[in-house]
Amino acid sequence: MIDDLLQALEASDATQATELFMEEITRGGNAWEIHLSLFPLVQRVLNPPFINPHLPKVYRIYRELIHYLNKDEIPALIRLEITEYARRPKLEKLPKVNLLTSTVAFSNVESAIREQDWEKTTVLMATFYAQAGGTELARRLLLLGSGYLNDSLGHSVSCTAFILLEMLERPDQDPWPALATLADYFCKAGFHTTPPLRRAPAFPSNEVFEQHLLRATSGRGIVNLHHTITNYAMERVRHFFNKEEYNHMIGAWIAFMEDKKSKLVVLDSPKVEPSAD
Repeated sequence: MIDDLLQALEASDATQATELFMEEITRGGNAWEIHLSLFPLVQRVLNPPFINPHLPKVYRIYRELIHYLNKDEIPALIRLEITEYARRPKLEKLPKVNLLTSTVAFSNVESAIREQDWEKTTVLMATFYAQAGGTELARRLLLLGSGYLNDSLGHSVSCTAFILLEMLERPDQDPWPALATLADYFCKAGFHTTPPLRRAPAFPSNEVFEQHLLRATSGRGIVNLHHTITNYAMERVRHFFNKEEYNHMIGAWIAFMEDKKSKLVVLDSPKVEPSAD
């Protein structure tokens, strides 16, 4: 069934994909296991007209959501997920090639991104992963992304963070599709120069940090929402950084919010009279 489902998703056949999923659930299939089996295809799901890999990011965030659902609620979530994957275009599949035998430095990855060479960047990322380890690749890509928060609305870190987390937490899966997606995104966006670490303390106390959190969660609209998402992602990957690097990441996030002020959230009053409709 999984192979047929993947084929339906690849063909963007939402009806067939949904039917296959529901048939499997009716037979007693495990919705979460079906979700996990989608890893290689999900990495290639696009989000036009935007270049950021939004759907691969959300794929990992489902791990955060699943703990808030009852078991009988999970199939509805995965059905929605499958429908979304089916209706969206996919990044072309990049054939896997042999890794390089020479030593690869992260500066080589940055140079390939600067050249906007998707395949070369993917091979270099995969070779760096094999030589230096997935944690080191994640750390370097996130530090690289920290220099482009304003240009990317925070996605240079938030999308990257969750894709990397899922990749590293799935040793049963080939990391190649995730690396190809990140290489494609970094090349298209031009994320090619790691900024120098910020030396000044990002915040002098926990109370000041909490004030920045209030600023992040203030306001409405897509920009204000991403102030919160960016910090949420940074906290999820905090373990990749030393103290100095974490200070840098938080400093970049604070600078991303610029001079935004914290505002009291006021909820709309409930209607006293029921609607006529």
